[in-house]
Amino acid sequence: MPAGTLQLKLVQAQVSHAKIQSIDTSEAENMPGVYKVVTHKDIKGKNRINGLNFPSNKGDSFDRPILCDEKVFQFGDAIAIVCADTEANAQAAVEKVKVELEILPAYMGAPAAMEPDAIEIHPGTPNVYYKQPIEKGEDTAPLMEKADVVVAMEDLFVGRQPHLPIEPDVAAAYYDANGNLQILSKSIGLDLHALMIGEGLGLEPGKNLFLSQFPGVGGTFGYKFSPTIEALVGAATMATGKPCFLNFSYYQQITYTGKRSPFFVDLKYGANKDGKIIAMESNWAVDHGPYSEFGDLLTCVALNLSVPAMVFPILRVSATQFAPTMVGVPPSGPMVHPRASLPPRL
Repeated sequence: MPAGTLQLKLVQAQVSHAKIQSIDTSEAENMPGVYKVVTHKDIKGKNRINGLNFPSNKGDSFDRPILCDEKVFQFGDAIAIVCADTEANAQAAVEKVKVELEILPAYMGAPAAMEPDAIEIHPGTPNVYYKQPIEKGEDTAPLMEKADVVVAMEDLFVGRQPHLPIEPDVAAAYYDANGNLQILSKSIGLDLHALMIGEGLGLEPGKNLFLSQFPGVGGTFGYKFSPTIEALVGAATMATGKPCFLNFSYYQQITYTGKRSPFFVDLKYGANKDGKIIAMESNWAVDHGPYSEFGDLLTCVALNLSVPAMVFPILRVSATQFAPTMVGVPPSGPMVHPRASLPPRL
């Protein structure tokens, strides 16, 4: 990186759900080596990631903030970015940023978030924000009654799975000679990321915003279908006018980036005496975390992978996506394969 590159450290939420009353950066900005402390007030665009939701998704596509402004939605949410001459000076200043919060109920999973008395995590959007049924053939109830064998399994759980690249996320941003914002990171979907962060930063992909692969930096997994670190370094460079560099610690990698979603599953199969399955019923909840981006896509992918309609002549499936807050874990990523767990139970 060129001389004068600012090193970034994040001020992150240490609670899972809260209203932000105030953010005081005055003491941090007077710490040695600190150039600026960036907050949501410095972001010129919507300050939101575009989740590219399906039209049938009740969730707002712009529900994930780049830097939290009104609320904290999950443990580890980014509230401010300290920009300093060294990582050590930036980290020391992180401890001096004062954030006053009003703690709200933290729902630890889909069952808690769907309780009748659960408050809406995103006001105006129900916690159950996407449903995708699959129906094929006649009503399954009479077939279950006459089936020779019926197997029912309730409360099956496919757990949360972290993606574990050897190297945590790393990114840099700078203005090129033409005044365009250039962001370098490691990813599997840079053009997609540019589309998702552009409005939030107040930029237009392909016009004044460009994302490129960091040369020589290692691989990623499905979590990188969503942008993670890119908007943060972009916001810092836009606020300071200087090149900026951010390297996640592995703790941040675990708490900030997406995971494979947990599933809560009920299954019921009816078969004849020859072992042929004649009907299937299934009901599941996808525990996708507090942000809706790609949750609808995930729900449909999971349906396609775990319920092959060509195998079951008659079936009824209801899949639901929930938005609970999580302690110590981030929102889930866009891809998961429940088929890894369900066929053995079948």
